[in-house]
Amino acid sequence: MADERLLHIYGQEAWHDEAYLVGNRQALKALRDALTMLVDRDEVKAAVDIEVFANDGEGYSLSVVLDDSPWEERKASFGHPQGSGWMLWAPPYIAKYARRMREGTIHPAGEIAEGRIPLIERVR
Repeated sequence: MADERLLHIYGQEAWHDEAYLVGNRQALKALRDALTMLVDRDEVKAAVDIEVFANDGEGYSLSVVLDDSPWEERKASFGHPQGSGWMLWAPPYIAKYARRMREGTIHPAGEIAEGRIPLIERVR
């Protein structure tokens, strides 16, 4: 495991909670390279997959997604079933009480699988 990209992602439980990204140098360099790849492109939406590992040896794919569409006013997100841009993303919280799912929300896995966000590279 010494040469593997080790990365743990600890998401927010609910609003205003901290999130943590813990990785070894190889994983953080791969993440940096993915971020650079994305911000240097002209697309509004794109994704890069990075293969990383948890400390138990289980590998997983981290999808890093660029969405450079606008962040609309809050009125478009709460109390309005639709919207566009960032208001369409499902909330990232882990706790059920904090998710506030709305009709028409999207998730990165579905957007990449359906081809609405182009996967420009897989880093293995």
